[in-house]
Amino acid sequence: GQIIAAPRSAKTVLRFGYRKVITGGLILVALALIGLLFLQLDTPIWMLLVVFFIFGFGMGNVIAPASTLMQNVLPLARAGAGSAVQNTVRQVGGALGVAIVGTVLATQYAANVKGSLTQMPPEFPEAAKQAAEESVIATMGVLDQATADGLPAAVVNTVREAAYVDFLAATHLTSLISVIVVIVAALVVGFGLPHITPLTKKTEKGDSPMPVDPADALVQMEAKGYREQAQGEYPTSKDPASKDPA
Repeated sequence: GQIIAAPRSAKTVLRFGYRKVITGGLILVALALIGLLFLQLDTPIWMLLVVFFIFGFGMGNVIAPASTLMQNVLPLARAGAGSAVQNTVRQVGGALGVAIVGTVLATQYAANVKGSLTQMPPEFPEAAKQAAEESVIATMGVLDQATADGLPAAVVNTVREAAYVDFLAATHLTSLISVIVVIVAALVVGFGLPHITPLTKKTEKGDSPMPVDPADALVQMEAKGYREQAQGEYPTSKDPASKDPA
């Protein structure tokens, strides 16, 4: 979905504006995350692919327009610094988001699977139970070892199915948290982002009238100031001031 949406986001922004496109993309991301709340063990794989497609399509209409917008509202002299700050914030924010959501997922799964492991026979070591609580992969490894050690396969399979359900419940919690965060972001963008007209070739050359929006006017005035400064420092042959007196 992101491969399809991102290259076409520029034309979409020119037609609807940054605010509508980014807000719409965040709404699609929220809908995809809501779809994950209904994910079950027997959910067909094609439904999961549809959810991921919607998620990617929404992100394609968020990342590219947001990156372009942050660059367009900066003066030309600060474009490099703005790009560096943007990349830093995106990487740090992404790392923190993954860490926080991953911690919530691991903590919730450990709490869920702890009750399921009580179904194991009394001779099952306590250390193995603690190791199984670390992650769903660790749980599967411990249960495989328990089967190899001769524990009843029926009991082990019951705990295995319960562990899958526990992990799914933990993912539902993280999806719910993500939905809330994305909805808040959509509200902030939808109501807080000013209407900024995308820069085109005409506006960059100054052929179009000044926009009414104050944010647009600020961008245009700064661009005009840099053009005048550049013309003063590097006059062209068409500039009367650059002609040698006869």
